[in-house]
Amino acid sequence: TFKRPEQLLATLASLKAQETGRRFAIIVIENEAEARAGARAALPLFEGGDIPGMVIVAHERGNCSAYNAGWQTAILHFPDFSHLLVIDDDEIADPQWLERMC
Repeated sequence: TFKRPEQLLATLASLKAQETGRRFAIIVIENEAEARAGARAALPLFEGGDIPGMVIVAHERGNCSAYNAGWQTAILHFPDFSHLLVIDDDEIADPQWLERMC
């Protein structure tokens, strides 16, 4: 996420509403290391157990740096995962998105 906390919350809500029997975790990658508006908006959802996963900060700017930080985190924290999907903070996943992508 980068300076779009409201859109990030909408994206997270769409992921929470997935119609699936699959276990999945979400890694939010904050790519604005100074203000961290997206991380501040999303963190309560993770801390409260509303959404499984974590929020990290990618200190190097740019989409590729953020994606790489997220993939590295996934490999370290979820070594047995079988699928890795990416959705940006300005996108909304329909309820079958996860199933169709997997």
